[in-house]
Amino acid sequence: MTIEKMQVEEHKPKGKVLDETLEFLQDSQWHSVEEIEEKICLPDKKLASILSFFAQFDLISRAGEKSMAKITPLGLSFLALPRE
Repeated sequence: MTIEKMQVEEHKPKGKVLDETLEFLQDSQWHSVEEIEEKICLPDKKLASILSFFAQFDLISRAGEKSMAKITPLGLSFLALPRE
């Protein structure tokens, strides 16, 4: 893990990281895990856990032996929910 990723990880609230990940995927295109990791600035293991969680609840689809991710219609609906 790079120093930059460690610093970002320490300062980002966990909910914000989840939101940023889904928001990045909202274009409904396939994205590589590396591309998501670079954009969200998280270590691979932490991102893998987040993507696994989202896939388990059908918010994203995975492909290419889990090397690609794409938001699902349910994930888009989740993003559209009003925020408090």
